[in-house]
Amino acid sequence: MTVEAYRPSPFRQAVKAALLAVMPRSMLIGSLPAGDRSVALTFDDGPHPEWTPRILDALAARNAKATFFVIGERAERHPSLVRRLAAEGHAVGHHSWTHSEPAVTSARTLLEETRRTRALVEELTGRPAPLFRPPHGKLTAAKLCGVWWQRNAVVLWNRDPKDFQLGEAGVLVAALTERPLLPGDILLLHDVHAHTAEAMPRILAAIAPPCAALTAGR
Repeated sequence: MTVEAYRPSPFRQAVKAALLAVMPRSMLIGSLPAGDRSVALTFDDGPHPEWTPRILDALAARNAKATFFVIGERAERHPSLVRRLAAEGHAVGHHSWTHSEPAVTSARTLLEETRRTRALVEELTGRPAPLFRPPHGKLTAAKLCGVWWQRNAVVLWNRDPKDFQLGEAGVLVAALTERPLLPGDILLLHDVHAHTAEAMPRILAAIAPPCAALTAGR
């Protein structure tokens, strides 16, 4: 069994939907709760020394909050950025230590990376960091159970413009204005691309619902 939110097969999509329907939100999150009028902007793969600060500046200009899922080895290289994320009111989750390919990463390796990255984030921010986003949104049953045993909340998403493929700010803005975000959406972006950072002021200007950071259970 695999939970997958990145190009899932119909079977895997069905498994994910079934788990999202029955698991408590303290363990598995795929969208915001029914009735929540905000949207959740999430950024993976950082922090990046140039693009993450630009995204933070854009968020601050709109008083918007987001959730950043950091890679451990990058957080270790840029600890001041991780501290800035927390200081400015954003949620900081973890995204493994190396972002290795799920198909070749054992459960033992992933769980050690998860433990190590969460510990670093908590040390840098002084806050609990239970939010975990799996690389590519992929988890086998063994990995999923292990992540839950570590008391992490697995966070997926329901809107993915694939900013890593688009390459141009205007194309990314168009993708999110032609099909606007709706209350309850969790948007997947990456704070390691220049065009994503460039697009953020226009994206934020076009978003109608308030942007809120995620918490375990929300």
